[in-house]
Amino acid sequence: MNLLYGVLIFIIGLIAGTIAMQLIMKNRISQAQEKGKAEGESERATLVERIASRDKQIEVLNSAIIGKDAEIARLQSEYTKLNSKVTELDTRIAEERNRLKTSCCY
Repeated sequence: MNLLYGVLIFIIGLIAGTIAMQLIMKNRISQAQEKGKAEGESERATLVERIASRDKQIEVLNSAIIGKDAEIARLQSEYTKLNSKVTELDTRIAEERNRLKTSCCY
């Protein structure tokens, strides 16, 4: 009988210990989940801010690119006009030289 009481007390203690450990671990698991969730949300908020900042930076850079493209087009147009003017002046100079050569030799 003593052995039966000993085994019975051991089994009751084992069950009580298991229940106590489940309650303790359940609380710790809940706390760890809440902590992880809070850290995850904080990290997510930081990443969202970084993405928003990058998006704004991209918009600024795209605007700068558009401005530079317009400036390049304007400068190319100006170059074409000036190059045409240089060609015209080179032609005049050549004509003037020919005129002076012919007039000086006669």
